[in-house]
Amino acid sequence: MAVSLKKVNINAFRGIPDLELDLDGKGLLFKGDNGTGKSSLVDALEFFFCGKVGHLEGVQGLSLQKHGPHISCKPDQVKVSATFDPGAIKLERTFKKEPISPGILQAYFMVTKTGVFILRRAQILEFIISQPADRFRAIGSIMGIEDLDNIELAMLHTRESLESKLGGKSDFTKSLFEQLRNILNKEVKSEIEVTEALNEILKNAGLPLIGSISDAEKHSALMLEKVKGEEAVKKIARLEELAVELKRIGIDADGITKAVSTVNEKIDHLLDDKVKKEMSVANLLEMGTRVMEQWQMEICPLCQQKIDKDEVIKAIKERLSTVRALSESASQIRTECARIKQSIGEVSRDLKEIIQKNKEFPELSDKNEAVVEMIDTIGKFMGDIDSAGGIEKKIPEDSLKGLLVEAKDFVQSSSKKCDSLFEAEKITEAEKEVLRIVGLIGQVKSIVEEISKTEAEKKLIEERLRVARYVYSEFTLIKKKKVQDVFNVIQGDIEKYYTMLHPDDAHRNIELRLPTSKRASVDLRIESFGRKDEDPRAYGSEGHLDSLGLCIFLALVRRFNNDCSLVVLDDVVTTVDIGHRENICKLLIDEFGDKQLIITTHEGLWYEQLRSHHRAAKVEGNFNYITAIKWEVGSGPTIRPYKQRWERIMEKLDGGDKGAGNEGRTYMEWVLESICNSLEAQVPFRITRQYDVGDLMPSAKKRVGSLIKDEELKEKALKAFEVLEATTIYGNIISHNNPMAEELSIDEVKKFCEAVHKLYCTFLCPNCGQILRLYRDLGIVRCSNKNCDKPFEVKAS
Repeated sequence: MAVSLKKVNINAFRGIPDLELDLDGKGLLFKGDNGTGKSSLVDALEFFFCGKVGHLEGVQGLSLQKHGPHISCKPDQVKVSATFDPGAIKLERTFKKEPISPGILQAYFMVTKTGVFILRRAQILEFIISQPADRFRAIGSIMGIEDLDNIELAMLHTRESLESKLGGKSDFTKSLFEQLRNILNKEVKSEIEVTEALNEILKNAGLPLIGSISDAEKHSALMLEKVKGEEAVKKIARLEELAVELKRIGIDADGITKAVSTVNEKIDHLLDDKVKKEMSVANLLEMGTRVMEQWQMEICPLCQQKIDKDEVIKAIKERLSTVRALSESASQIRTECARIKQSIGEVSRDLKEIIQKNKEFPELSDKNEAVVEMIDTIGKFMGDIDSAGGIEKKIPEDSLKGLLVEAKDFVQSSSKKCDSLFEAEKITEAEKEVLRIVGLIGQVKSIVEEISKTEAEKKLIEERLRVARYVYSEFTLIKKKKVQDVFNVIQGDIEKYYTMLHPDDAHRNIELRLPTSKRASVDLRIESFGRKDEDPRAYGSEGHLDSLGLCIFLALVRRFNNDCSLVVLDDVVTTVDIGHRENICKLLIDEFGDKQLIITTHEGLWYEQLRSHHRAAKVEGNFNYITAIKWEVGSGPTIRPYKQRWERIMEKLDGGDKGAGNEGRTYMEWVLESICNSLEAQVPFRITRQYDVGDLMPSAKKRVGSLIKDEELKEKALKAFEVLEATTIYGNIISHNNPMAEELSIDEVKKFCEAVHKLYCTFLCPNCGQILRLYRDLGIVRCSNKNCDKPFEVKAS
């Protein structure tokens, strides 16, 4: 048995202090004006299942903890509970407690906890007008591929990190060979060449030659024994070793600071709002260029102003080159941060070696504690550099520079003290020369060992990088193929649903496409008016785009939400016209009759259309119908069972309320619009698509006269128009705050309202009550309810 939501209880949450909705496992149509609590219900469902409210996340000044509780309640009073069938299982969520679903509900909750069972109009736009990367995230969240995307992103960062480390090691090796060239006054490229250069120096000094650099310590000890005793030799050797180490260390405080400054400038630039805006229009610029080039347009596709096409395309391409450069900056910043991190890491290691080697010399070890503090501070800077690599904040440049200068001063002062200790040993010039060469050999040996160590590390990194590149490439390739395979499958559903909504539309062949050159990105393409590979925004109206977004969401729900029956549509048809809304009604009934639909709207027309289609399809018993008639801070929404418009009008008429005339006037506009739409009447064009009675009445009446061949129906309809026209004056008087309204009797108002209703009933199927519709290809006017067992039908011109 499928899981269904039976009851919802909301306490102290958003605009609802206390509310119980008894759904009994059925769907819900919830109508209410803006500000009457509809969105609070949707927010409560999202909070219950997901523990968050999406539109309160990540917005400065907004938070669930602060703005989730009802204005007069405290956070600990917030509670949303839900009861599920089968089993009447009741679960609840508070700010401190989340619902723990039993086994029978786990699959259901696996879907709902992601929040992808809810569609708001703002989310529709994520499928259509958002950047390809944002569109990928919106679709991917429903497909459940966030974990795969995170793995891919981690692989990318691993690859970039290894590339950065390899570059750092190469730069370090290059600097070590540069040090050897400065010491030996000769370019060397291998250990053999280093040995040859050392032997040249030894030969010129009249000293014994060295066999290889690995014999350096033994060779130096033999030479030192000739100038001093054993103990003195040991001390001098240790001093020399420390002196070599101190001279080898070159803390490039200015260079590192300069690199930090460069990175900070790039981060600052990327964080700038203007740059973010510039990057956000990249797709629009690319599409505009493609359209102008393909169709040789001499007018701007956006503003319709005459342009110099070649000059505009040139300017756009220059702008695009800048945008593309910006999009690559984040990767460059991560690479540069990794190198900075490696550089200050080497400073930390050098400082650790110094304090180990100078411990036996009191004159040198007096600042060891301060150096330990320096090393600890360097460790803290590593976190700042990681944050900079994530484009979160800049590196504290001045503080880091001060630390590096302090470390550099320590090394230089230690080197001078070391030199002074040498002087205290009272050695001859000849001995000094031997010691100089011994020190030089030790220095060279240390650098050669560092080169050898670095080259070994490079080989290890190269091997890891080879594997990382291969794994990332293969993972990305397979992921894209599998995701594209899924897209290819759901494209069929999207196309099917879109065709149901727009059967005679000039847009087809909808594609979701993963660009080969981009990661975690999806392009949306459509064929419009015979033009292939177009962005839907190129020729689609706002209503077309919204309905396409709805089709994408529903296709994803159909494929990926099989374990969850709940679907929430929150005010999603605002821009869709009346005819296409009827098609949405049919789509939801025909394709999603197995789902527990919760639909909210502030529009009475859309509500009436849904009710009408439910009656025609005989599924009224599968839904609850409620209306929020008002909202107050203290009591929240006041909810009543829904009544049809004609029922409301009759109630007012029976109570002597002449306000029924206002509702009758609105009812008349809806009836006339419905007739014009169902019979395809030609209505004068208005850019706003907002028509009044003066536009609709003549068009509807003329269409009936020319279209209907059945004399009985034609006469009945034209007579209904005549009666309505005779009473319309009453509706006009009441609807425009006319002083004459007080002079109208309740009988005159009733006469007008009944004329409207009679006209509407004339165009309803006598068997099922569904509106009649023109079927142009068949040359008939017929009941539009495909489930009607005795559909009314007449011939049409």
